Amino acid sequence: MNLPVIFGLNGSSDVGENTFGVSIFLDGCNLRCPYCMNSRLVLKDNLVPVDIGYVKKFVIGNKREWVTISGGEPTLNEFLPNLIDELKSWGCKVGMSTNGTNNKALENVLGKLNYVALDIKTSIRKAELVYPNVLWSQTFKSYNSITQEWARRSECKSDFNFEVRTTLYPLFVDKEDIVSIAGGLNYGHKWVLQQFRLAKNRLENNDIQPYSEEQVDELLKIAQKYIPTTSLGYV
Repeated sequence: MNLPVIFGLNGSSDVGENTFGVSIFLDGCNLRCPYCMNSRLVLKDNLVPVDIGYVKKFVIGNKREWVTISGGEPTLNEFLPNLIDELKSWGCKVGMSTNGTNNKALENVLGKLNYVALDIKTSIRKAELVYPNVLWSQTFKSYNSITQEWARRSECKSDFNFEVRTTLYPLFVDKEDIVSIAGGLNYGHKWVLQQFRLAKNRLENNDIQPYSEEQVDELLKIAQKYIPTTSLGYV
């Protein structure tokens, strides 16, 4: 079986309430978010691959129930369906983090996944400025595909769930953007606003500062007017 090369293994994964798992990372991304902390994966810079056999031994040996695929952007890898099949053959549930801009590839694997974290970077209005070469409407198309999958499997909620994440990077997200993004989401679905951190390994070491606690609280209150289940998290 042809499998994509895995470039990282983290002993824990964040899949909502299900945190007993591992995260694996694939290289490459079609976006260049300044706050991205996986810059080496994005730039494919001096990456050391992790053998899939080692990952299997770790997952099974430590009785991990979940494996979350991250990156980079996993949907850029043509072998993603094979990887998911391999992970599921170990008896694991599989989650994935994605920016949703490759809707066709996402739809191709949705039926295999148990969890999706969709990262909506900003509003379509602003995305046209900060990501001029990306068809950002694909992300909201992916959101619709995910919610349809959720509805299709609604009789067994433990089999599939999802959340939307938005990082509160000041150049990408302000009050107007929060309102715009909320307008494209369905009432009641989980939306997490993430505060970005001044990590040393982020893609651009610029002088942009995170929002203050007061500003974050204000953005959260605005979001909760539209999506009451909105909560705070951290990148």
